[in-house]
Amino acid sequence: MLINIIGNAIKFGPENSEVIVGFTDSDPVEIRVRDDGPGMTRRQIERSMQPYGRGPMESSRTAPSIGGTGLGLPIARRLVDLHGGQLRIESVPGTGTTVVVTLPRERAITDAA
Repeated sequence: MLINIIGNAIKFGPENSEVIVGFTDSDPVEIRVRDDGPGMTRRQIERSMQPYGRGPMESSRTAPSIGGTGLGLPIARRLVDLHGGQLRIESVPGTGTTVVVTLPRERAITDAA
């Protein structure tokens, strides 16, 4: 899940940009991945969640150089679903994107494990 989400954040962010990953140790566990890339409209978010959708490719200034199949986010969402969690995308064009994954506490690895 995180490989696909973090990979997208790196891929779509401007050169030398930051990707911030954080989490809360609560129930549910929340993982947030924030980038300062081009951001997405609601329509682009919906498209990026569909297999082969490829998100904001048509509006990205780097679109010709960005590869990919458009499967990263749909696969991540399906894996999150299988663990009983949720994946949501918060984004505004021009301000970056935050992907939030919430998982039930029992699906997380703890020190007791």
